[in-house]
Amino acid sequence: MEEENERGKVTDIPHVLIIMPSRQTFLPEFEAFCSLNRYMTVIITDSSDITSRLGNRCTFINGKSWEIPTGPLLNYRFSFLTHLKEIIRSIKPVAIFTFEIYSTYSFQVSQLKKVYDFSHFVVCYDTIPKGSSMWGLLPLTRFFAHRVGRQSDVFIALSQTIKDSLLKSGIRGDKIVMKYPPVPVPPPGKHTADAINGRSIFRILFLGRLRENKGLGTLLSAFRSLDSSLQPGLRLSIAGSGPLESIVVDATRTQSNVDFIGFVDGERKWIELLSSDLFVYPSEDILSLFGTKRWEEQTAAAVREAMSAGLPVIVSDSGSLPELVGRHDVVFHQGDVTGLREKIIHVYSSGELQRELSSFNQDRSRRLFGMDAFSQFIENLVDDHFRNIG
Repeated sequence: MEEENERGKVTDIPHVLIIMPSRQTFLPEFEAFCSLNRYMTVIITDSSDITSRLGNRCTFINGKSWEIPTGPLLNYRFSFLTHLKEIIRSIKPVAIFTFEIYSTYSFQVSQLKKVYDFSHFVVCYDTIPKGSSMWGLLPLTRFFAHRVGRQSDVFIALSQTIKDSLLKSGIRGDKIVMKYPPVPVPPPGKHTADAINGRSIFRILFLGRLRENKGLGTLLSAFRSLDSSLQPGLRLSIAGSGPLESIVVDATRTQSNVDFIGFVDGERKWIELLSSDLFVYPSEDILSLFGTKRWEEQTAAAVREAMSAGLPVIVSDSGSLPELVGRHDVVFHQGDVTGLREKIIHVYSSGELQRELSSFNQDRSRRLFGMDAFSQFIENLVDDHFRNIG
């Protein structure tokens, strides 16, 4: 499709179409799609969060859709784009990216591949095979996953755990590629490695959604159980929003060294990260009444951001978390209050370990979670398939 560049000359730039999930909040990997050098990025979304953050870095199309609610128990809606055929005819994309194998958008695109000439890439987050996850409960989502698995070209697993899940779901191994999602480079600031001994209070930070599956009860209990001789030098800060806000507020009333920051984002989020000494992410799996795992932690953007900021990180063993942090000595069994307390004491008691973890996390973040590397990875994938259909 022909486009005019800044000097008014007409250039022939291949287009890549990104279909964002309905009402999706912003994730760092979305920004990477706007950093492609050899392709024009067009994003279909109904999220004002995404459009306001990415601004004029790419072209946006309002994602008009019709929805089918599934009822109050699941609180899930099937959203179908009403003008997808017209959009594809208009911009003639060489590649279309959708998110999750079971989504209606992925299903729509997989079926249109029968008519139009493009490559379909599915970015995958779910760590549980589709027949077992909370999204696989509905027959229609299982049907979508089956059709997408057969029709789509490439499945981008954002961790090895996710790749294993796709293989167990019956996706052919030669159609799966694995790449960790990116994280932005933190703004200039005093990183933890430089500030370990520069503060009298050792600050522990949790940042995420305030839901039961994020393990807040375990974190509050572990912090409360710390020896009284340690308490004066420690502070627990909790940032986020969600149904458990009242529990956090109650904790601040009974413990003077617990504070509730509320929801933070953008520059404020980095300020909180860079002014902390330890990041704890104690997620816990969601199980069915019969003990079947329905959800576990996926790509944990907050953990990757904390690592990028140079924070020592302690995580539970839920989902991809151990894989993301890349070492066993900072992982505890989910729900284990004693195990988490011991990990906190272990890190708190050793300035040398704090500095080593800080350096390790920053290095791992640069190697595995780089924004430019993720954009180049996406561009190379499109290049390969563009040559094949060209």
